[in-house]
Amino acid sequence: MTGFNVSTARGGVLVFYAVTTVFGFASALAPDQTYKEVLLWMGRGFGGFMGFALVLIGLQELHGDEIEEEINGRPDEPAWRVVSRILAWGSPLAAFWHFRSGNIWDGLLYLCYPAWLILLRLEARRRRIVSGRRGVPLFWRALFYLALIACGVSFVLTAALPHGGPKFLWDGEVYRFFPFLTLISIPLIIIGAVGCGGRLRG
Repeated sequence: MTGFNVSTARGGVLVFYAVTTVFGFASALAPDQTYKEVLLWMGRGFGGFMGFALVLIGLQELHGDEIEEEINGRPDEPAWRVVSRILAWGSPLAAFWHFRSGNIWDGLLYLCYPAWLILLRLEARRRRIVSGRRGVPLFWRALFYLALIACGVSFVLTAALPHGGPKFLWDGEVYRFFPFLTLISIPLIIIGAVGCGGRLRG
């Protein structure tokens, strides 16, 4: 179809939205509240699983600058560029409206398309780093190694010190410093590795 190519990666996103929409419509027609909830979560589960699997498969099929074209649309795809911009700008606004209404899960669903774009950009960045076309910024490498050291040291101290070391108050809750530092360090290690494009040496 001229102007709108449904690749495997795009198909994953469309499958997710299609499945959740169909199950959401079926949920609205269900007479019992229990069935409504079951249908909603079935749609979210099936849609998320199938969509994410197709996106991962689609990323493996893309080569070089094809990922950039997947994000921005190819020269012969004006329709996709328009649809992509509408979804990219409209989804966060819809998510914000659902968050304010207290519908946290519905808000998260609306963030799936922006998350897909971020995933594509990170993959494109990773490939440029791996191929040597782009260097790894010092900030990301420093973040990875500092978080790794902090995680190791805080984990050892958590095991060695009574009750995990000193305690502190945050938002009315009592926390132990070293277990808390370990907990914070783990996601920072992952974020640092992603920022390095998976290339942690050289």
